[in-house]
Amino acid sequence: MTNAPAGPKRRKDGSGAPGPPSRSAAIRAAAARDRPYRAFGERLRAWRLRAGIATQRQLAERLDYDYTAISHWESGRRCPPLDVLIRLVEVLVEAGGIETPEEANELLRLADRRPLNPEEVQRIFGSTATPASNRGAGLPPRPIPPEEGPGPLVASAPPREATTVERIVTGLRRLWTSHRRWGLPLLLSLLLLALLLRFLGAPWLARHYNTQGRQALLQAQDPVRAMDRFRRAARLDPASAVYPYNLALACQELADLECAIEGYRAALERNPDMVQAYNNLGTLFIQVGRYDDAIQLLRQGVARTAEPTMTAVLYKNLGAAHYAKGLYRTALEELEWSRSLLESAGKPNANTYVWLAEVFCLMGQVHDALGHPDDARRAWLNCLGLAGAIDTPLGREWATEARERLQQAGRESP
Repeated sequence: MTNAPAGPKRRKDGSGAPGPPSRSAAIRAAAARDRPYRAFGERLRAWRLRAGIATQRQLAERLDYDYTAISHWESGRRCPPLDVLIRLVEVLVEAGGIETPEEANELLRLADRRPLNPEEVQRIFGSTATPASNRGAGLPPRPIPPEEGPGPLVASAPPREATTVERIVTGLRRLWTSHRRWGLPLLLSLLLLALLLRFLGAPWLARHYNTQGRQALLQAQDPVRAMDRFRRAARLDPASAVYPYNLALACQELADLECAIEGYRAALERNPDMVQAYNNLGTLFIQVGRYDDAIQLLRQGVARTAEPTMTAVLYKNLGAAHYAKGLYRTALEELEWSRSLLESAGKPNANTYVWLAEVFCLMGQVHDALGHPDDARRAWLNCLGLAGAIDTPLGREWATEARERLQQAGRESP
């Protein structure tokens, strides 16, 4: 027996007017505002994986775009401009992630963009869309399994190659049988040498694996190999927090959130003063909607650092978490504090302008939510001015978002 859906709550005075919305509904509404393109992001990630593009960084290289912007797209926080979105469709079509014009138009619809016109369809998909029955016609023929072959297979499998451990054991046996007199002392000496190398050489070997992992992650764009190397380094040196922290970064490249959370927590267990781990884990919890956990971690990071720039970044993310929870005045106070720290810092660099642009964009969202049109206009104009000075794809995306916010409110930027 199923229960009927509950209707709106009635006031205690007996009137028929529904009461105010609950706190959980307000939080869900704030989360929906924070991720307005969630369906678009989920569809983009699914078709990226269907195309065989394992990481967001690989898609960014094909698109010639900043990979952090693609992370914002797949999380549903933003969507690309129309020209970038059409180029994204072209890349996914070439890789096999999007197969028909209907799928391409569905992605455009989820991003609130117009569908492809006939010229764009012909340029991207050819003169006619490929029927489902003809897809893969140009691929090499499928290998015939044994049960479908013309006859029984007579070729035997090649002999299995001995592993490294098997070769070592075989060599020790030969040494023992050929030199029984001094074989035992030699064997004991080898075991003692192996133990010394294991305990004395472990930190060096861990650093070696960490270097290999960084090269795989940053140069070869191979996060799977990087994860393997960072795991080995973390096992060899259980006192260092750097290796599980790097492992968490590689896990984030593969969108393996459980692995990333476990890595950051392991780093904090080994070094409770690693402020970067508090910040990264907090931003990760914001992305998955665990705002209370994010706020707790970010506040712990603030309590453990006195560096102004790092403190400003933590307050910026605290403002984002409180905005997502609907606590707009608290978010505004934290964003104002972050802006003050960034503006009073020493010589600014590229990262300072990026963080300031994000702070002003968040302040524009908060002022819009509080119903402060003049303050929101100033915040969006500052965001637009800073983002326009950042010659990166992410800066251009922020500038586009600021223009859209100003146009939606009927305010044209000068």
